[in-house]
Amino acid sequence: MLPLMTEADLRHLANTSAPITDQERAQAADNIRTLLVTVKRQSNELAQMLLGQRYPFDLVAHLNRQREFSAITFGPGVRTAGVVDHIRKELAEIEGEPFDVREWIDVVLLAFDGAWRTGATPEQIVHALVERQTRNESRTWPDWRTADLNKAIEHDRSGEAADASA
Repeated sequence: MLPLMTEADLRHLANTSAPITDQERAQAADNIRTLLVTVKRQSNELAQMLLGQRYPFDLVAHLNRQREFSAITFGPGVRTAGVVDHIRKELAEIEGEPFDVREWIDVVLLAFDGAWRTGATPEQIVHALVERQTRNESRTWPDWRTADLNKAIEHDRSGEAADASA
């Protein structure tokens, strides 16, 4: 990911008569997308707080519902191998139907099933979900335009060894 341009950089681009390079154009577009996502998320959070709602969907209630159904239907216990086996089957279905959102959701449900089977409460699962997203947002990522479309895009791990010792 390209670094965010400063306000001065953006003003310069807006007021210059010189041609803008492709990199400057891409960097400005990245800035705009990042700002729009941030503003939309913050606006939604503010609206939910003003309305007295933390989430428009109660994920904790859903996880309680799913845990009850799953324990009755598939049995108690960790069942890691069975859950992972089922995820692998769902991933094969996604490869065959990549635009079928229901297949993606099957993986989400199975991941939640595996998560509660570790002994985590619904509240702990939601906390882990939010924490992991926040962690990913704080990481440095390479420019997606230079990445192989058929490979995972990995975050920059160069500072992790130093951070682990601190």
